Amino acid sequence: MAETLQSSAVTETKKVINPRVEIDTSPPFESVKEAVDRFGGSGPWIPHYLLRVAAAGNHERDLEKLEEQAVQLERDLIMKEQQTLNVLKELEAAKKFVEGLKVNLVPESSSFMASPELKLESHMTFRDENSTEGLSLCPVLSPGLMFMELNQAKLNLNKTSGDLAAIQASVESLNKRMRRDKLLLERGSNMQIPNSEGVLSLEQNHHVSRRKPNVDQKIEMRDAPNISMSMCKELKQVNFEAEQFKKMTEASRYEVIKAMTEIERTKNSIRMAEMRLSAAKKMEEAAKAVEAIALAERNAFLNGEKSSDVFLHKPNGITLSVEEYRALTLKAQQAEDLCKTKFIDSNAVRLTSEAHQLEEPILENLRK
Repeated sequence: MAETLQSSAVTETKKVINPRVEIDTSPPFESVKEAVDRFGGSGPWIPHYLLRVAAAGNHERDLEKLEEQAVQLERDLIMKEQQTLNVLKELEAAKKFVEGLKVNLVPESSSFMASPELKLESHMTFRDENSTEGLSLCPVLSPGLMFMELNQAKLNLNKTSGDLAAIQASVESLNKRMRRDKLLLERGSNMQIPNSEGVLSLEQNHHVSRRKPNVDQKIEMRDAPNISMSMCKELKQVNFEAEQFKKMTEASRYEVIKAMTEIERTKNSIRMAEMRLSAAKKMEEAAKAVEAIALAERNAFLNGEKSSDVFLHKPNGITLSVEEYRALTLKAQQAEDLCKTKFIDSNAVRLTSEAHQLEEPILENLRK
């Protein structure tokens, strides 16, 4: 025994002197799936733009549902008002009945205090004679019961008035939401930009209001500041998007004006090119006429006739050889092909240069 005690004491001292802490280094989870299941599970991922598209499609349906809910709440409000009117009528009748009882109780109590023994005997005889009448259809209630019924009616009236106030507040909040949603829809239709966040918030509020009973409508009044803050954020977002859309429209207008100016410039350049083309054609015709006159003069000079005699005898026609006629037709065809090309200015310059080149050998021949 002593040895065991000594060994236990030694082990205890060792533990105190050299304390060791065991650290668990094993992995907490064997797989990612196990970790996901441990912290709430997994679910399908839906991108945000699909949620916005789905919310934008269901926006009008949610507005219709909100309108139906507002109509139903108005009907409930009318029913509650009718019930309160009935309760008030019953309360007035009960008050009148209590006043009549009080009026009847005052002389009875005074007479009972004056002759209590006679009152007891008369009461007993009256009870014996009318023992069968105690089971009548309309028994007379005691004042205590009447006061209890009046208190209960007051409590019911207060409860119905509170319910009516909550219903009125909920109807007003729904009407405000409907107006704001209509304004947002009109702005969104004008700008063609859906407002998905407002739709999602409206959906959530609609589901919450659907689940809540009529008595819990007071809680919604507490959440009115949060709703107003969210609506202000949505309005700021809509205004920002409207400003962006205005900037885009201004940029598109600037691009359109720029394109219109470019079109006007091209039209002016086309007009100038047409004018130059007409001038080149006139110059070409003049060059052809000069060439024909020069050829006629050369032929007349070679034949020994003067140019004056040629113009006197043959004023209407000019005699040309086959080679000269072919050369003239080729030059005319080349000029027409050049006029049909896109580079009208260069063609006009070429035509004028060719006309000058044609005039130079003719003048040299005439000089010779």
